[in-house]
Amino acid sequence: MGGWTGKVLRVDLTTGVITKEDTTKYKPFLGGIGLGYKVLWDEVPPGTKAWDPANRIIFGGGPLTGTGTPLSGRCSVTSLWPNHPEELPASGHMGGHWAAELKYAGYDALIVQGAAAAPVWIYIKDDVVEIRDAGKMWGNGIYRATADILNIVGADARVAAIGQCGENLVRLSNVMNDRSHSAGGVGSVMGSKKLKAIAVIGTGSVKIEATKTAWKDLVSYQNTLLGANSGGVVPNIFQSWQPDGYYGGTRWTAAKGLYWGAATPPVHTGDCTATDMNSIGLRTFKGYADFGAGVGDKHTVKIGGCHACPIRCHIATDVPALEAYGFSRYQVNTCNGNSTGSGFTTGIASRTEDNILASQAGVALSDDYGWWSDYGMAQADFTFLATPLSLARWQELVGVGAVATANAGKSVYQVRLTPAEYARVPWSKYTGTDFVGKMDFMKFVIQDIAKNVMLDGTQATYEKMVAGQSPTGAGNATLGAYIAVGAGRLEKLWPELAEEH
Repeated sequence: MGGWTGKVLRVDLTTGVITKEDTTKYKPFLGGIGLGYKVLWDEVPPGTKAWDPANRIIFGGGPLTGTGTPLSGRCSVTSLWPNHPEELPASGHMGGHWAAELKYAGYDALIVQGAAAAPVWIYIKDDVVEIRDAGKMWGNGIYRATADILNIVGADARVAAIGQCGENLVRLSNVMNDRSHSAGGVGSVMGSKKLKAIAVIGTGSVKIEATKTAWKDLVSYQNTLLGANSGGVVPNIFQSWQPDGYYGGTRWTAAKGLYWGAATPPVHTGDCTATDMNSIGLRTFKGYADFGAGVGDKHTVKIGGCHACPIRCHIATDVPALEAYGFSRYQVNTCNGNSTGSGFTTGIASRTEDNILASQAGVALSDDYGWWSDYGMAQADFTFLATPLSLARWQELVGVGAVATANAGKSVYQVRLTPAEYARVPWSKYTGTDFVGKMDFMKFVIQDIAKNVMLDGTQATYEKMVAGQSPTGAGNATLGAYIAVGAGRLEKLWPELAEEH
């Protein structure tokens, strides 16, 4: 079957039974998402919740995945979504190389069901599939777990893993492979199944219907149509072939005199023509686009990307000053990890050394703990909830009356957290001007989210939060647990947030 391997792999963590099934019945539904939804429709009873053993989590590529088709490297990770207030079906979408590796191992999709009694990880190498003990990995971050597995099976493996956020059932948690390519929102489904990671090694190939010559011609033709990351075909910095004055607000920011300055030796991005396929990876100079001249270009080692994607948006940086704060100087990120640093800090000017420091520290924290920001929604909510509000603004949120008057000048967090919990949070570091304090505050918040506990120290649940919530005052959970529960549920607990949304 052109584009399909013909097999779907199924692992039942409750029974330990591993089976291989025919893909044919899923073909009409086309691709990773369609296949995943078909599995949920057929197999998961109504009323099932995201963390129930009866839920499935389905990792699926599509018929183009692994064929070399440009932009075809993504993996759809489909399940009942913990972040959705009604836990309806949805998919997280993971880049990197994992989905192609699964195809090369001979599988169109992996279906995981049930729940293990103790932490495990799944090993896949072609026909060999094993459930292995992950007891020593449980409690560690994604980076450490990935390194441990690679040390066991070899560097050729592709590893999708969860961090402490997924283990502790943080609804905003992800599954991540290749250091920073993540499927947001589904990490806690793996955590509920005691599944730490899935490692894949594939030595096979994907068959196609076209001849190799015809296929290569199609791929080359598509590459001549590509611009830069996010589909931009109009450069944002003047190129020699470009009509003067015609610019696009894109990430196509390569130019003469701009270098990947931290590369050895530095790499000149240069003047890129639209028809030069070998310059596609240079065009998306994401370091420069994100962090500006003299900062982004200075610290960029290279721009990488996902399997079969010539439009590179995966930045590798070298920021030596990170080591003073306990982080590796070498970081990589693709998207929203970048915004953690700005979302949980204030007063850091963009396109400065402090900006890239905070950004890459935020990447290291959120990506290692496996926290997902809901595409920046969590940081936007945090800023609103942490900001003191005027009487007029409180009246807009809760109406004119004694509640608004009593809350005037306070933040929502000041009202909704208990006095002791509010005092536990180092707000002076958040609002202060000391940069070290800002970095400490960011660490505090991410680590507090990952713990995900109630005030009594037990694991946080939404049901406990509902039971302990005062209609107009404080609840019974920690700051991190309220962030961890996600916007959809938090706005039901706190009407002020619903009104803001």
